[in-house]
Amino acid sequence: PITEFTLASGASAKTLYYIRANTGSVTLRADSTGLTSGTKAVNVTVGSPTRMGVSAGSAQLTASVCSPYTLSFYDVSNNVVPVAANTTVTLSSTVSDLEIFTDANCTSEAPTVFVPSGQSSQLLYFKAVTAGETGNFGATASGLTAESFALEITP
Repeated sequence: PITEFTLASGASAKTLYYIRANTGSVTLRADSTGLTSGTKAVNVTVGSPTRMGVSAGSAQLTASVCSPYTLSFYDVSNNVVPVAANTTVTLSSTVSDLEIFTDANCTSEAPTVFVPSGQSSQLLYFKAVTAGETGNFGATASGLTAESFALEITP
């Protein structure tokens, strides 16, 4: 990062670039002896979603227990962001008896989930019966980097 620069003799302007990984407001300021200071308010906003991610307490899933997981959408700076359009996410698993649901009672099975425009996450529930199994969970959606992570079913 720069904290100062020299303006070439005869020049009236200098182009600067600013980058910030997280969202928020900041005020940029320029000072020079003998000149009036200048300020510019900058509001950094989130970008479009580029990938999905799943957060959970653990990659270990207790057999026969309905466990919550959150599927979220992220921009290139890893900010959680809303989808700009209705998005269908296809869910899959290599764990033979893993079922994925959209309700906490694990009664509404969901091989796909519909995420409405403006929503940044979707709550999912996983349930498997057979302890000792391992495998992967996957989520795919058009235009986004897919999510995949390992699961282990414990007693």
